[in-house]
Amino acid sequence: MHADLPRFSVDVLLPPAIMDTDTIIPISVRSRFTFNANVHGNCTLYFHRGDMPSHFETSKEIQGIANFKVPMSQVRVYRWWSDLKLRVIVTDNGTELSYAVEKEIIIQEPHSDVFQLKQIVSRRGVNGLNYTTSVKLMKNGKSPGIAGTLFFNVTYHDEAVLKCMQANPQHDYDYIKKSQSFFSAQTHFGVNGVAEVSFPVHSTTEKIEWSVGYNADAKLFYQLYLEQQSKYMLWMQFSGAELEVGKVIEISVATMQPIYGLITMEVYNGNTMVDFVSKTVIHQSNLTMNLALTNDMVPLSYIVVSHVTKDGYILSDSAYIDVDGLPMKNKMDLQHNSTSVVKPGDYVGINITTDPYSTVYLMVGNEGNRLLETENDILPREIAEIVTLSDGRSFKPNRTDELPTACVEWTPVQTTTPQNWYPGSK
Repeated sequence: MHADLPRFSVDVLLPPAIMDTDTIIPISVRSRFTFNANVHGNCTLYFHRGDMPSHFETSKEIQGIANFKVPMSQVRVYRWWSDLKLRVIVTDNGTELSYAVEKEIIIQEPHSDVFQLKQIVSRRGVNGLNYTTSVKLMKNGKSPGIAGTLFFNVTYHDEAVLKCMQANPQHDYDYIKKSQSFFSAQTHFGVNGVAEVSFPVHSTTEKIEWSVGYNADAKLFYQLYLEQQSKYMLWMQFSGAELEVGKVIEISVATMQPIYGLITMEVYNGNTMVDFVSKTVIHQSNLTMNLALTNDMVPLSYIVVSHVTKDGYILSDSAYIDVDGLPMKNKMDLQHNSTSVVKPGDYVGINITTDPYSTVYLMVGNEGNRLLETENDILPREIAEIVTLSDGRSFKPNRTDELPTACVEWTPVQTTTPQNWYPGSK
C-alpha cells in the first residue's frame, strides 16, 4: 500500500529594506499544509555567507507562524554584506517532515542625499549692466521639493586706464591700474529648485569670477569675461526660469536707443531651427516676446534675438537654456502574430506602428546569443531583409551591420553685496 505524505509550504517575510543602522531584523515565518492547516513544530534560522558555516542560529516553536527579532550585532560578524543568506528550516512534529527555504539578505549602507547645482540660463555679461542668470538645485537628480537659500560670491577683476601726471606735461603717460573687489549676497529657490542670481557689474570690469553654493552640499563656479557697452546694443532678460516643456516664458528685450522695424527671435537645437518669432516695433527701446517651450527644445537650446537698424547695424543677444522634458514624443507600438512556441524555420509576422516617415530599427536575439561562441552570433542580414511599414511601402536599411549610436546627453560645465544693492538696480 502506498500513501502520500502531506505537504506544507514555508513563507519568509523580510522587511522591505534592511539598513546597517538597524538594531534588529524582524523576520516572520509562516507555514501551512496544502489542506489549509497550520504546521505545528520547530522553526530554525541560519545565517551564512557563501560556503562559510553559520555563525548564528536561533530556533523557536511554530504554530502556523513564528516571529523572530534577530539582533543586527549577530549579523555584523560577517563584516561583508555580499552573498549573505538566510536559511529557514521548518520541521512538523506530527510527520517529522522538514522543509527548507533560503533567502538572500540585502543590507543597505546609509546614503546621504546628493545635491547638484547647474546653470540653466547661460548668457553674456556687459559692463555697467546687472548680470542675471538662473540656476537650479537638484536633489538626487530631481527637484528638491523644499524651498531654501543659496549664497553666492563675486570677484571683480577691474582694469582702468589712468593718466600719470608729471611736472612736465610732455612726460605725462597713461597706465593700466588693476584692482579686485568682492560682492556677496543670497538668493532664494522654490520647491522646484530654481533661483535667480543677479549682481551688478562695474563699467571697468574686465572679468568676473562667481560662485553659488547650497550649504556645503553643492557648489558651482563660473568665470565670465565682459563686453564693452555700446549705443548699438541689445540685450534680453528672462522673466522666469520655469524651463519645462509646455511652459511659456516671457523674454524682455531692451536696447540703448529706440528702434524701428522688425525684431526676430530664433531658437536652435543643435543645427536645427525649432522656432521663429518676429515682431514689428516703432520707436521702442523696451518690449517683450513670448516663447512656448516644446519637446524639440530638449535638452539644450540656443536663443538669438536680433534687429537690423536703419543704419545697417546688427543688434543681437543670445543665451543657452536648459529645457526639461522628454525629447522622444514619437510613440511606437509593436505586435506579432505568434501565440505559441515558434519552431526553427517558422516565420513570425511583426507589425510596428509609429509616426509617418519614422526610421525603424529591428533587432532580434535569443538565449544562444548570451554565449560567447561566435557560431551563436545573430547578424542583421539573418533576421530580416526587408521591413514592411504599415502604409504598405517597403523600406530597406542602407546599413545592415550597424545599429544607431546612443544619444549623447549634454551636461553643462561647472562655474560662481555692495551695500544697499538689490536685484534689478543698476
